[in-house]
Amino acid sequence: PKAKPKPKPKAAVLGQPTPPRSNGLVNINWKKKAAPEPQDFSLNDDFLREMSELRGRPVDDLELSKESVFQGEADVPELSEMQLQYWFGIRARQKRPTPCSSRGTSVHSTSRDASGSGSSTPSHGPGKVAQPVFSMLRQRLLDDRTIRSAGLFLARYRMNHGRSTTSGASPKLLVEDICKAVLQCRIRKDIDGLENLREAMETYAQAGSPVARFVEEQGLDALSNCEPEAEHRLLYQVSCIPGIYERLRCFKIQSNWDKDAAKCKTDLQVLKGGLQVMTERKDVLRRFFSQAMRLGNKLNEAAGGPLAPHGFRMSSLETLMQTKSPWRPKLSLLHVILGLLDAPQVARLAELEQLDPIRAHGLLGKTSGVHERCRDLVMSLSKLRQLVAQVERKCCDKAVPDQQDAFHDYLEKFLQNR
Repeated sequence: PKAKPKPKPKAAVLGQPTPPRSNGLVNINWKKKAAPEPQDFSLNDDFLREMSELRGRPVDDLELSKESVFQGEADVPELSEMQLQYWFGIRARQKRPTPCSSRGTSVHSTSRDASGSGSSTPSHGPGKVAQPVFSMLRQRLLDDRTIRSAGLFLARYRMNHGRSTTSGASPKLLVEDICKAVLQCRIRKDIDGLENLREAMETYAQAGSPVARFVEEQGLDALSNCEPEAEHRLLYQVSCIPGIYERLRCFKIQSNWDKDAAKCKTDLQVLKGGLQVMTERKDVLRRFFSQAMRLGNKLNEAAGGPLAPHGFRMSSLETLMQTKSPWRPKLSLLHVILGLLDAPQVARLAELEQLDPIRAHGLLGKTSGVHERCRDLVMSLSKLRQLVAQVERKCCDKAVPDQQDAFHDYLEKFLQNR
């Protein structure tokens, strides 16, 4: 078959010089910033709007400063073309003769093949452990996953409430005590137990509530013929509590909220201290970043590298350290930028070591995670308020205090204090 004809090169447009493919300098592969938009200078966030609704105080629209750290003064000395070529001119690589490779199979590859073939051989170990066989005289309506999750919850409940429910209590009395604990919000502190109960209720609902159908046909007393009895009684009687799924979600949010709020407060205090240190050195930082932007754009000019007229992202700072001089491998672009600053200015930048608390708390380069955690914390309160409104109060005998539904009173008090 005939080879496809090569496309003809396009003729250059008359009057327009062909741009050079390279200026002979090292290029910087940084991430440039886009041109700022008007909406970038207005503080409009759903997170702040949600906070204002929770506090009952409107947050006025605030305008951010339109100054950029890259808009520094232009009195910083720049490198000449000769200096740029001296420090960052591309150095031609010398070809080195490659040694002839042996045609035989290496010992290491043979040993790896042998070991690999040996590892692929299936081992003939003992057979699988037989699963426990339940008695055929008792009915089992739940699957293994549901029984395992419900059993873990029951074990944790017996361990945490040993004084109120003895080890010899019948499954009926145990489940009745658990229902009272749910109504009176006494199980909110056991986070792992709540998660086990939530998983059991979820799989139970996905299976179509088989215990509820069984009770409708044969009555509540027939649960004594189920195996295991406590798990079957637990899922049936707990599912009869109004809004049980919303209650469990509320307990999970409320049990984690104080711990998450303490972490967010600590992180915000650390970031506040770091911002104060940077604000005191704003002029020096502006000189540094403006010089880095001008020098980087000069290296990338006419070389096809990305130009950053509006500055570069903070994640590109590592690129300044990785860009080495071809003639002085120990010299990086960061060294050159610092060398163009005065000694007092470099000393002020060195004082930024006071930002070590941010690094110690694992927040260096992870400020977006602090924002997300604070946002989730505030949004969880709004979600908690919605879930509480969806739960109906259980009608109980007012003469029996142990059976009162204290869910709404407890969580409304919690929301008021936050």
